Order: sequence, then C-alpha cells, then structure tokens
Amino acid sequence: MTTHTERSSRTKESILQAAKICFSEDGYSATSVNRIARKAGVSPATIYLHFSGKLKLFECLQESGLIDASGVLTRREEIVRAALHVFSNKGVEGASMEDIASAVGLTKGALYGYFVGKDDLLSAVLQSAQEIGHLKALYSPEKNNFQNEQESFQTIESFLYSVALGYLMIFRDPDRVGLFRILLEQGGRSPQIAQLFFKSVVEAGTSQIAQTLEQAGFSQKDDLIEMARAFMGMLVNWVLMHRILQLEEFLSPQAEEKMANQAVRIFLYGIKSFQSG
Repeated sequence: MTTHTERSSRTKESILQAAKICFSEDGYSATSVNRIARKAGVSPATIYLHFSGKLKLFECLQESGLIDASGVLTRREEIVRAALHVFSNKGVEGASMEDIASAVGLTKGALYGYFVGKDDLLSAVLQSAQEIGHLKALYSPEKNNFQNEQESFQTIESFLYSVALGYLMIFRDPDRVGLFRILLEQGGRSPQIAQLFFKSVVEAGTSQIAQTLEQAGFSQKDDLIEMARAFMGMLVNWVLMHRILQLEEFLSPQAEEKMANQAVRIFLYGIKSFQSG
C-alpha cells in the first residue's frame, strides 16, 4: 500500500517535472504557478504545500541540475530578481546600484546598460506586484443555488477557509514577502504605489468573496465589498505581523490553518450578529 510520504514525494516530483517543462517553454516571467499546476495535474494550492512559490521551484530545479538558468532567465530578469532581494533586505532608500550590480555579477556601468537608474529598476520590480495576491489561482467559486440558510453558511464557510488559507500560503514565497515590504515602504511616498499596494495586497479576492455572499442571499444593501474587505483585512494584518514585521513566531502550516479557521469563525459570527441585529 502506498504511504502518504510516497504519494507526497511523487506529487513533488511531478510538480518539478511540470515546472521544468513550463520554464523551458515559456521562460521564467511568463510561467505562472497556475500554468505549472495545470501541467502537473494538481491544484495551485497543492504546489504551495510543497514549495513556497515560483522562485523556490526554479531554485530547486537549478540546484538539482534539471534546468539551466541561462536558458530560461534573460539577463534583465536576473537583474530584476536581484533588485527585488536587495530592495527587500536593505530598503529602497538604502540600496544602491552598486549593491544590485554586485548581487547579479555585473559592473555598475554594465547595469546601466539595462536600466537607466534605481527608479527604473524599482518600476520593473513593482510590475511583478500584480501577481502578489492572485487568489484566483487558489479557488474556483461556482454559481450556487442555495436551498436554505444552513446550506449557504456551510458553503460560505468552506469557501472562505480556502481563501484565507490560500492567502496565508502564498506569502510563504520570499518574493511576495519582499514585494509586500517594498510596497509598504514606498506607498507613503507615491499615490501610484499606494494604489498598487491596495489593489494587489488588500483588495485581492474581495470581488470573489462579495460575489459568493451575494449568491448566498445577501443583498447589495449589505455593502458586500466592505464586508469582504473586512475579512481580507484580518488576513493582511496576520501576514503583516508574522511574515513582514515578524513580531510573533513565524507561521507554521498548522498555525496558518488555525488562523484561517479563526478568521472564518470571526467573520461569520459578525455576519450572523449583523443579520439578527
């Protein structure tokens, strides 16, 4: 009989092989976790159970000799990756073009051949923030015809749990944590970056949550978007404390599951109180 460990090992190997094909065919930037999941025949959430994100998958393939980075990453992509790490560790203001050039193995003069300056590099890094909270990769809400109130709340509970756990899981990826830090640091200096932070970190998933609440019988007068934002706000706060500021113990998978459950219970309790009030 196949053990859980054996199944897990086979799944991980299948994901790596799928990632190798996708990276080789499409390149690093054009490859998404969604694409790799489809190729491997698993859900995106399954990938995050084994790897912290696309970067970790790529690094595992490199370390095992299964892929040659020079054949997948363009020089410009390598520079953007290096800049992300430098900006995340030193802050945008504390980082220099020399730091980034050193991280990618270039001279400062050669680096200016790809980017005109630090602001240009920062813009390239921030473009990848569009992917920071892609919750659509973690669930597929379907049109539901709820028969009664109990059924609607059971379905909402399951759906919200998948959203909450998925959101916490995607921040296992150091790249997403780095982007979060950069957006947080720069948001106060630029209205455009502040808006990008709101859309990619805070607003991620709210429309899907509001849509499911509406299917469950809530009307627009309940301000479903604001209700969804309240739910996402709990998750953003936990990511901020545990992943960004690390004020409390770093999240384990078990702690993530517990937090996801707590967020759902608190939210649904508030909804029930609101309805009966």
